[in-house]
Amino acid sequence: MISLPALGPNVLFSYGLAVGACAAIIALNIISFSVERAAEKRKKNPVIIGFITRVLLYGGALYLAVSTSRMSLFGAAVGMALPHAALYIMHVLVPAVRKKAGKEPASVWVTDTRSLLFISEPHIVVENNGRTYLTHRHYRKIRIYSDGT
Repeated sequence: MISLPALGPNVLFSYGLAVGACAAIIALNIISFSVERAAEKRKKNPVIIGFITRVLLYGGALYLAVSTSRMSLFGAAVGMALPHAALYIMHVLVPAVRKKAGKEPASVWVTDTRSLLFISEPHIVVENNGRTYLTHRHYRKIRIYSDGT
């Protein structure tokens, strides 16, 4: 709708937009699937195969768009950026604006004993018999809401 006044009612741009958006959504699903497989198998091969598949998918979508017209190529490029832009807006910009407006609850640092994956931060320096030891407190950042979850 934003491009209509600038480009005119050209169906080729919409075609390219649809091709690019579909390719980007499929690529995001491929990322999700390949990361899950890599975590299950504890190997990097699914991620590499997923990357190659995404490159071929994007290349095929761009080739399909450019073989139609230059206007559809421009639409495909915009369509490929839309899902990524939406993720960025929802997970980066919206929380930042909510935090600045004071609507986002402050994060609370609490000790997490449910997970074996900890972030080690230096906590205290202990000296014993002329030797200095650096101890660590293990924690991860979790948000505590007013309902206790």
